[in-house]
Amino acid sequence: MPTISISRVPAGLCTRTTSPSRPLNKALARGETLPDRATGAALFADISGFTPLTGALAQELGLERGAKKVKSLRDRVLLVVEMVAVLGLFAIIVGSLLNLQTLNQEVAQARASLNVARASLAEAASTAASKKLFIGYS
Repeated sequence: MPTISISRVPAGLCTRTTSPSRPLNKALARGETLPDRATGAALFADISGFTPLTGALAQELGLERGAKKVKSLRDRVLLVVEMVAVLGLFAIIVGSLLNLQTLNQEVAQARASLNVARASLAEAASTAASKKLFIGYS
């Protein structure tokens, strides 16, 4: 039974030669000049037992049907990997939104405290000014 091992490469250690909106093969087919480097991240998935699986499917189903089956299995594995990545991003976004909500509550509390302090200061200043005026008329 094949096993899958997945590793992530940090974004600063790899480069990509084209943007996601322009796949490399299409850009090359059009004869476009590609940039030397771009920032990105890579995910390597190693399917152990892939070669024996490919050979067994080729023997059982024939070369063409075996190749189609291998492609189908590969596509399913990559779909699962992509779904896990999307779920991970979703979890990060939800976590960030919860942090923002907490920060917004803390900012609202700080503003309320600041308004109370300003009101107290204004009242103290007003009281001091009125006492000074009263003392001046005596």
